[in-house]
Amino acid sequence: MKKENTVRLLIVDDSSDDAEMMSNLLRRAGYSVRVARVETQDEVEAAIAGQTLDLIVSVPRLAEMDVQQVLARIRESGMDIPLIVVTGGNEDHGPALEALRNGARDMVQKDQAERLQLALIRELSDLDLRRAHRMCEASLRETEKRNRLLLDSSHDAIAYVHDGMHIYTNAAYLSMFGYLSAEEVEGTPVMDMVAPADHARFKDFLRNYDKGGQARELDLQGRDIAGKEFKLKMEFSPASIEGETCTQIIIRDLSQNQELQEKIKALSRQELLTGLYNHQYFLEELDRAVARAVNGETSAMLYIGIDNFQALKENSGIPAGDMVLGDIATLLREKLESGSLAARFSDDVFTILLQGGDTAQAQTLAETLRKAVEEAVLDADGQPATLTCTICVCAISESLASSRELLLGISRTCTAARNAGGNRVQVYNPAVEARIIREEMRHWSVQLQSALDGNRFRLLYQPIISLRGGSEEHYQVLLRMLDEQGNEMQPEQFMPGAEQVALMGALDRWVIERAVKLLAARRQAGHKTSFFIKLFVDTMTDKTLLPWISETIKAVRLAGDGLIFEVREASAADNLREAKEFVNGLKELRCRFALNHSPSGSGPANFAYLRHLPVDYLKINGSLMPGLAARPENQEMVKLVNETARGAKIATVAECVEDAATLALLWQYGLDYAQGYYFQKPGETLTYDFSGDHA
Repeated sequence: MKKENTVRLLIVDDSSDDAEMMSNLLRRAGYSVRVARVETQDEVEAAIAGQTLDLIVSVPRLAEMDVQQVLARIRESGMDIPLIVVTGGNEDHGPALEALRNGARDMVQKDQAERLQLALIRELSDLDLRRAHRMCEASLRETEKRNRLLLDSSHDAIAYVHDGMHIYTNAAYLSMFGYLSAEEVEGTPVMDMVAPADHARFKDFLRNYDKGGQARELDLQGRDIAGKEFKLKMEFSPASIEGETCTQIIIRDLSQNQELQEKIKALSRQELLTGLYNHQYFLEELDRAVARAVNGETSAMLYIGIDNFQALKENSGIPAGDMVLGDIATLLREKLESGSLAARFSDDVFTILLQGGDTAQAQTLAETLRKAVEEAVLDADGQPATLTCTICVCAISESLASSRELLLGISRTCTAARNAGGNRVQVYNPAVEARIIREEMRHWSVQLQSALDGNRFRLLYQPIISLRGGSEEHYQVLLRMLDEQGNEMQPEQFMPGAEQVALMGALDRWVIERAVKLLAARRQAGHKTSFFIKLFVDTMTDKTLLPWISETIKAVRLAGDGLIFEVREASAADNLREAKEFVNGLKELRCRFALNHSPSGSGPANFAYLRHLPVDYLKINGSLMPGLAARPENQEMVKLVNETARGAKIATVAECVEDAATLALLWQYGLDYAQGYYFQKPGETLTYDFSGDHA
């Protein structure tokens, strides 16, 4: 069967006869072939850089170059080019086997013409399937983005509701009711948006609608997050989102004018501190760039990490850090050409998308920006400051699976470059990074599984002290790993590896099982001890965890009230529905739940979801504690978080308390508990005297 497109075949071989034989195999199979033959490394690099290739056939006998060099050049190009190794019957197959281990698609002997022909056809068919798959994925992502864009660009407020709970809201809906993000609304009842006086009428309408009633519209009084009431028209229709049957509600408020809506839309894309685009809008544009790359449209990305910014903020304060970020944002805007999109991506990271750019252009711009930041004298709240930056650049090519993969890899590369001294421009290659990640995953998979099999983990315990005069025995359970030489490893050394190889759930269960047995023994000995146990987000969302916890505590006859499971606030907010199910399940087992709040978000204003999670303890992240007595901005944050928790009747715990001055302030602010080295460092025994007066 004739193929519509010409196969672009590169043969790495010093024999023109062999090259002709291989190209004839494809022609006899019905392919139109454009063949090029090369013999040296320079010729390989020129061929890969100068044209789009469909297939490479390499013969490893060339003295000037081995197959590993060809594979390395393919990886560096970022292109999806399959490679087949052809060997002679009497040759050493060691190099060819090594090539298979490093990414070659097949190894075939030259005299096996029929098998070689089948291998060539198979790889071309697989390549077509991969390309089609990438195009389908890009098309699907683009369709989903387009649908969401249509919803978000609507001037009407739109929500998708299932069983009376929000599962999707657009930007106009959030703006109408005064919410900052969709995460604040997701999983909350739609009844919260209705004025109390209309609750009964709204419930009656929903009952009739669910029974197939003809009414599809309802006028009533809405209520925003601040309690302000206003007249609404709601229109209901059946819908589905991500395969789930639900109800679409369109809410129209005719008092909103067009100009105001446009201003709100523009502001929703903007990061207010710097005036650049925000994290979410940059992600949307990056997704579009990845989708366009499948069709051959080039672009490039810069990932800019500000070196030592955290140290500046700690030494000069949060206002000084904010002013410095504003200066850097202004500097970036001045250096960028039209068509470039700049965003503040996170606390100390900026990102730039170059439409139509390539790696060389991105490197040139990156060096210009690096030098500009290095030479700039910045305003740190009235004090001069100088900083440097580390910039990673990456071309967005067809071989890139997703924007998430790109961001994970480029952030790792930037972090490594900053740790190595910073103030540099680093090229990020997704193919090379993927190989490094695979090697790391193999390493950590072996190391962690060996530690689990050899019982080379141990638990430490740190007391959590009541500041209100109580004598409860609370301990934080902490995990340590021992390497093969018996040296203790901190969590930050092995936990990233556990996340890479998806062993977090196994580690969490290891901790829970041993902590439960010890806690049961303590309770049977007459101690009213409770354990705080941290969980990964993947563990929290595992549907089998709650039944397993139930069986585990039943096996040792332990009451669930001695277990307090702790999850990071961001993990709960990003997985609100799963978190709600998990916490409700814990309550059935009489276990308790704690959230670890991080100050890196938007502070207490981001706590609307606490109304929908039955939280028992809110832990204030230890990053706010060092030198608290000398940091007014950190003091304000601690007070606000504590007041928010108190309003929700949630007990507060301060982590990393290391001095008496910090403890005195925490007691003054009315916090309930504290833990840290000031009381006791983590240890293997539970011997702390909780009867002392710490109030």
